[in-house]
Amino acid sequence: MNMKKRTATTRVVTQINRTAILDCLEENGPLSRKQIGAKTGLSPATVERLSAAMLAEGILAHEGMQQSSGGRPSNLLRAAGESRVIAAIEVRRDSAHGLLRDFGRKTVTTEVVEFDDDPATGAVSASTRLAGTLALTQRLVEAATSEKRELMGIGISVPGIVHDGRVMNTAELGWRDIALASIVASATDLPVHVENDANCIAFGEWALGAGRGTQSVASYLLGEGVGAGIVNNGEIYRGFRSAAGEVGFLFTERGALARYFTDQGDLESRIAGVASSHGQVRLAAPEAMQRLLDDAADKIPSAKDAADELFDLLAFSCGALATVLDPEVIILAGHLARHPAFAIREISARLVGRIPFPPRLVAGTLGDDGALLGVAEIITRQVRGSTYLA
Repeated sequence: MNMKKRTATTRVVTQINRTAILDCLEENGPLSRKQIGAKTGLSPATVERLSAAMLAEGILAHEGMQQSSGGRPSNLLRAAGESRVIAAIEVRRDSAHGLLRDFGRKTVTTEVVEFDDDPATGAVSASTRLAGTLALTQRLVEAATSEKRELMGIGISVPGIVHDGRVMNTAELGWRDIALASIVASATDLPVHVENDANCIAFGEWALGAGRGTQSVASYLLGEGVGAGIVNNGEIYRGFRSAAGEVGFLFTERGALARYFTDQGDLESRIAGVASSHGQVRLAAPEAMQRLLDDAADKIPSAKDAADELFDLLAFSCGALATVLDPEVIILAGHLARHPAFAIREISARLVGRIPFPPRLVAGTLGDDGALLGVAEIITRQVRGSTYLA
C-alpha cells in the first residue's frame, strides 16, 4: 500500500513560527531577540528574519533597550496588539451592542443601536433587527477607520441555533434561516463569524472568566429562553446540526409527548410558565423571572412554591448536562447570576446523591457582556492566525 507522506509547507512553518513569537511576547512581555529564541527554540536567524518582517508590518514594535550586564544592550520587542482590531456584536431582542477590541484585548470603542418598535404592531420587527445590526456593523467599521486601526474580522452573537453562519431559528429575534454571516461579509468584505449566545458565554468564561484554567465547561443561560454552551479542550462543541446545548427542548415528564414544540421546548415553556404565574401583576417574561428570583432569594413566602418548581426544572436540566457531558464546571449566566449563591445552593442541593458526579456550579464573571466578550475572543483567535501569516 502506498503511503503518501504529509509534510508542512514553508508557509505553514512560517505561520507556526510567527505565532510562536507573538504568543511568547504576549505571555512574557517585551523580550530581546535572544530571549525569544531561548523561549521558543527558534534559531537566531529565524527570529531575526521573522521579527524584521513583523516589525515592518506593525505586528511587533520596539520597547526600549534591555539593561546591559557589560555587553552591548539589545533592543526589546513587544506584540503591537493595538494596531489591529476586531469588531464584536451581540444582538438582543431590543438592541444590538458592539465594540472594537485590539489584539491586546483592550476595548477601543463601544456602540449601541436601539431597535425601534413598528408603529403598526407596537413591537420590533425581524427586519428592523437585521437593519439595526447592519447599521451597528457599519458604525464599527467607520470607527476602526477613524481610529486608524486595521479591522481584521467581525464576530456576532445571537440567541438561537446558528449553523455555518446561518441563523436557523431564533424566537427572540424572529429570524429563520437568515444567512447573517454572508450578509455582513458581503457588506464589509471581512471575515465574519456568527455564534449562538450560550456558546459565546461558555467560550468567554473558559478563556477569560470563571472557567479559566479548566479543560471543559458548560454554560447554563437562563434568559428569555434556556440554553447551554459546551467547550472542551478549547473547542466549542456544536453537534452535527449545531443544535448541541438546546436544553430548553428537554422533556420534563410524559405529558410532553402529547404536545408538539416549535419555538420553545417543553422545559423552556414550563420555566416561562412558572415565572409568569408568580405574583398578582402580569409582567413581561424577563421581568417576571427577575421578580420570582428576587422574591425567592428574599424568602418571600408567596414565592416558595413557584421557586421550588423553577429550581426543580433547572436541576433536571443541569443534571442532564452533567450526566451526559461530565463538564469540569457548569457556569450559571443570565438571570441565574442575579443571586448566584442562592441559585447554586438550590440547584446543588437537588443533585447531590441523585447523579454520579454532581457538577461544580459557579457564577459567570463576565456579567451582562458575557456573550459580547465571548464572541470577541472567538473572532480574535480565528483571525489572529491569518494575521500571523507571512
